[in-house]
Amino acid sequence: MDQGGEVAPVSECDLAYLGALQAAGRITGGMIPKVAAVRKALASGVARAHIIDGRVEHAVLLEILTDAGCGTKVTA
Repeated sequence: MDQGGEVAPVSECDLAYLGALQAAGRITGGMIPKVAAVRKALASGVARAHIIDGRVEHAVLLEILTDAGCGTKVTA
């Protein structure tokens, strides 16, 4: 997980792992509202949510239609 003081990219995790990262202070800056939105979506009954890098061309398609993806899928 930890590479040079930064959290290494995670392709898939659950809310418990996300909570552990938050509790450890590893989620900072612009990721805080993204994680809050994922938590709210999952608490509202969404089965899974994806956090993707919008700077990557075709990021949504890559995340949803490929095995490698380009973001993080979070499940409840």
